[in-house]
Amino acid sequence: MQTGHRFLAYTTPVPPSLHVSVEAGKWFLSFSSDDGLPESKDEDTVAWLVYGRGTPE
Repeated sequence: MQTGHRFLAYTTPVPPSLHVSVEAGKWFLSFSSDDGLPESKDEDTVAWLVYGRGTPE
């Protein structure tokens, strides 16, 4: 019998750092996916978003 629920398969790895904290009775979860590589320049990110593969040639 199917319940109608679908599960998504995640292709990204689990973040290397997870931190759970409680402040003023509220629970917080933070994570870092820093892989040690330098971040992309803003103009490279914009080009990727606009053109899909970077700056057109």
